Amino acid sequence: MTSNSQVSKKPLSHPGKPPHKDMVWIPERTFQMGADNSKYPEEAPAHTVTVSGFWMDRYLVTNKQFQKFVKETGYVTFAEKPLDTQKILILPLTTLVFGRLFALL
Repeated sequence: MTSNSQVSKKPLSHPGKPPHKDMVWIPERTFQMGADNSKYPEEAPAHTVTVSGFWMDRYLVTNKQFQKFVKETGYVTFAEKPLDTQKILILPLTTLVFGRLFALL
């Protein structure tokens, strides 16, 4: 858990009109990501991360809406993309755990 003292609090201003209806501005924030004392080694070390501000839909996307988006744009999710086996073959077996494979896409 991150204490309030570890999170920067910049003004909540946004860059103008939303690009689409029902979008809200999420302002830039800096926070501590990860943990030094976790049972999961991939979470270490704790480090400072800044995420730039971005627009986000105000409402959840339904499966039907996502299906329409995929059909209209040809979007392919990470789960649907084939792994680059050449990248996998050069890695030690100990690094091939779920979650780390995303770095290979």
